[in-house]
Amino acid sequence: MTSYINEHYPDELYCTISVDGLAMIMHKDATKSKAAASLVQFWDIASSEILAFGDDLNDIDMLSYAGIGVAMGNALDEVKAAANYICLSNDEDGVAHWIEEFILK
Repeated sequence: MTSYINEHYPDELYCTISVDGLAMIMHKDATKSKAAASLVQFWDIASSEILAFGDDLNDIDMLSYAGIGVAMGNALDEVKAAANYICLSNDEDGVAHWIEEFILK
């Protein structure tokens, strides 16, 4: 389905399909990594200082950009492969547990 959409929409748009089948059609410049890069520039910090959590295909570029990328336990395998760490799932408060273990200890 994404190839059909990507072939029939303008070049500046792209499509991904989420875990639950939701089609996300976005502008190619509207990525999470580009948003993080804008924050890096605004705050005058390095990308290595960014910590990002994600679970779906549209998170992969952000996890790869961040200094530390953490995939949720319920994430797609492709997302887990792009991450430095894998935490518990959304239903298990994975973000909170990861922060407690790796930042607050």
